Amino acid sequence: MLRSFVFCSSIAALSLLARAADPAPVTARETPAAIILDNGILTLSFDKKYACINSIVYHDAPGKSLELGDGGRAAVYWDANATPDKLPPDRPDKPLPKAGYFQPFQALNRITLTATPDMADITIDAGPSEWFPFHGQFHYVLRRGDSGFYVYTHLAHGPGMPAVNDAQVRCVIRAENQGKIFTDEIIDADRQGPPPSSKQLSTPQDATYRLADGTAYTKYQMAEFVSRFSAYGFAGHDIGLWMTWPSTESCNGGPFKQELTVQIDNVMQALFQGQHYGAAGVHLADDEPWSKIYGPIFVYVNQGGDGATLWRDAQKQAASQQAQWPYAWLENADYPLNRGSADGRILLHTGDVATPAANAWIILDTDEPTEQDADFEMRSRGYRFFTRTDAAGRFHLDNLRPAHYTLFASGADQFEPFKKTGITIDAGKPAALGTLDWSAITHGKRLWQIGTADRSTAEFHDGAQPIYRNYDAFLRYFQAFPHDVTFTIGQSKEATDWEFAQWGWYNEKPHGTIRFPLAAAAIPAKGTATLTLGIASAQTSNVLITINGKKLDPLPLPKTGGAGYRSGAGDSRYLVKYVTFDASLLRPGDNEITLGQSRMEKFTPELLAKELRPKNDIMYDAVRLEVQPLP
Repeated sequence: MLRSFVFCSSIAALSLLARAADPAPVTARETPAAIILDNGILTLSFDKKYACINSIVYHDAPGKSLELGDGGRAAVYWDANATPDKLPPDRPDKPLPKAGYFQPFQALNRITLTATPDMADITIDAGPSEWFPFHGQFHYVLRRGDSGFYVYTHLAHGPGMPAVNDAQVRCVIRAENQGKIFTDEIIDADRQGPPPSSKQLSTPQDATYRLADGTAYTKYQMAEFVSRFSAYGFAGHDIGLWMTWPSTESCNGGPFKQELTVQIDNVMQALFQGQHYGAAGVHLADDEPWSKIYGPIFVYVNQGGDGATLWRDAQKQAASQQAQWPYAWLENADYPLNRGSADGRILLHTGDVATPAANAWIILDTDEPTEQDADFEMRSRGYRFFTRTDAAGRFHLDNLRPAHYTLFASGADQFEPFKKTGITIDAGKPAALGTLDWSAITHGKRLWQIGTADRSTAEFHDGAQPIYRNYDAFLRYFQAFPHDVTFTIGQSKEATDWEFAQWGWYNEKPHGTIRFPLAAAAIPAKGTATLTLGIASAQTSNVLITINGKKLDPLPLPKTGGAGYRSGAGDSRYLVKYVTFDASLLRPGDNEITLGQSRMEKFTPELLAKELRPKNDIMYDAVRLEVQPLP
């Protein structure tokens, strides 16, 4: 079920609290069981036993206070999910521990309070543990005059710590969920509204519910691209609670990475490191030195107006936090304050023609051991920065950490990214990268192309957000394409005639059909044809291809992630497959290529009742056909 609501605009006089003219000082007091921080706007109560915030009190008017937490043990807490990569060397008969969620109280070393009238910092020192072989410092920071607080963590791995895959690091907020304050979830301009109130009948997958009204609700429909992170959260009764992102430099995966935001029961999370949609974990060897800061982000409370008004104000607050980045108050060797910048331009060369690589993504990723050969979307150990080029192919990046980087460019209708190594950013200095030359990969003369090679299915039918975020997006296919996809080059349109996903269920034909006419002059007497498939998402299967009825060898695909069943339109991992065949399979006049996949099933209502969703799917970013005469 997609909720796409626009709130009525009863804009009240805002009393959004930022920094008052004469803000109250921060106070901190400690008891045997708790630490209480207060700045006159918020009171945070920290539970020493469980090392978490168990109460967020907002003082919205003199003499009136509101508890914004859910009243449970933990209103704000950190957790992580990691798994050792191999058996302990001293106990080879001991099985690997199961992956589990580590929380700091499970391996608590100490809790430290540092407080001045301007700022208080609660630091939790925890780990390592069997499930989480890291040393971690987890921070909650309250500053004078702020209508909100900061959270961040610093993790370190080194001597005595085993090889590990760090899959997930997140901060979670459990907000008031009885409807007395927060009534609406808000992610962006389209996804705003109350969570489902219909009775839950079944659970097709994790955090996914089939409701009595026939719709479905899943936390994955509220996922968002890291490149769009700004502010998301809850609102109601003139109060808003938001996670605002001043920077995503510590998030893994780059601009195409998607992560969870909010979900049912008013749970909100900041996932700094995650493996959803096929992204990579942080893999470390035995005793390997590594450290990283995740965050900070700013948890913001505002007041006045309806949900849409509060969300727009939270967007402004996020922009304000971005302007303050890096934060001068944060002192840590892994958080440099003196930073650099980079400017450049990228031109795309196709033969003798050079054109600006307009609207392409530029990604600067720190060079980390074991990841130097990896593509940007599968890097996770270090830090990354990204932006888009303008119409002239120019780009600018600010607030870059002093480090050695690899630069990637993605988009501009190119299946393969551009890559340049050896880029150094120095503290306090601009780096003039000049003009970068990106050579287009071609396989002869292009006959046609469906879609744009940009790692996005947005140009296809139902491929734009928020439609594809619906858990039941595949059901729209059976209504829109009763005879399945037939795309005629020169006549059909991507937006109406090509579905953003080829589902493992079909109506009449277990394949999509591409029809195209060719003049005799377009087909070389002897030559090679190349069918390029840019694949945004796939389950483990074989692509079954025919050229004018001739079956080619099955093309095996690995699983790239879970976009099909997790309400996405692409995964972090991207595949490019070049299928070559003798150009003599093409003929003058009408031609036909079919793209199917193994394990496809004919759709029936009974199948839906039994299977709940298709087992398979492939999402094509773009499909291109080229021919090259033999010398």
